[in-house]
Amino acid sequence: MGIVIDDITTADIPHYLEFLRAGFGGPLSDLGTDLGFVSRILRGLLCARGAPLRAVKRIAGYEAFVLIARHAGRPIGCLTVVGRKSPSHTGVYVIPEFRGQGIASRLIETAVNRPRHAGYVESHA
Repeated sequence: MGIVIDDITTADIPHYLEFLRAGFGGPLSDLGTDLGFVSRILRGLLCARGAPLRAVKRIAGYEAFVLIARHAGRPIGCLTVVGRKSPSHTGVYVIPEFRGQGIASRLIETAVNRPRHAGYVESHA
C-alpha cells in the first residue's frame, strides 16, 4: 500500500502532537508552546468539517493547514504551513521507520503546490 497525503482530521490530532513532541519538543518548549492549547485550538478549527478554519482564512487572508502522511491508514508524518502572502512551512516530521523514502519531499511538494492553486503569489518550503 502506498503513502497517502491529506489534511489533518480531529482523529489525527494525538498523532500530530506526538510528531511535534518528537521532532520539535525542545524548540517548542523553549518558546513556551502549550501542546494542550494547540490541541484545543485544532479541535475547534476542525469541527464542523473545518468551517471555522475556512472562515479564519477568508477573514484574515491567512493560509494555514496541516498535512498528514499515512501508510495503510496510519499517520507517519506531518507538515504544517502558515502565512499570508507567501505561506511557508514551519516544520516537517516523518517517523524514523519511514525516513529515507521521500515522504518529507512529498509533503513539501504537496504543501508548495496547494497555496499556488489557492491564488497565492508564491510559497516557501
